[in-house]
Amino acid sequence: MENRNSANETGTDSTVIASDVVFDGNINSNKQIYIYGCVNGNVIAKDGLVKIMRNGVVEGNITSRELIVDGNIKGHCQSDSVDIYENGRLDGTLVYISLSIKKGGVFTGKAEVLTQAPVKQKIVELKSESVTVVPEKCASREKR
Repeated sequence: MENRNSANETGTDSTVIASDVVFDGNINSNKQIYIYGCVNGNVIAKDGLVKIMRNGVVEGNITSRELIVDGNIKGHCQSDSVDIYENGRLDGTLVYISLSIKKGGVFTGKAEVLTQAPVKQKIVELKSESVTVVPEKCASREKR
């Protein structure tokens, strides 16, 4: 059986909310965020991982590249990849590309599937120069 609470799972570039912590406010990181305690606020890791550990709780919105739920979430979640584990519970709205719910995991709410990751579009404005075309017959008359 997989040990999801191992100490080596979190690295030095990770944000960890310990099990005895109640955090009121928003968390914004580009790395991994591991929540063992309680967060009352939004959690943002647009290019990273957010993992709600067993007994972890988030009441707020989550935006991430990857979301793993083994605790409880109440709010709006947007993530490319969402995995709800056996002890995970998500109540709210979910916007995702890939979703996996293991036996025992619970999702209650509204879901929207994205067909692909949002792509930043580069829009280039093209300008054309004004060109006057004179037929050869007319050009020879002008020379006279």
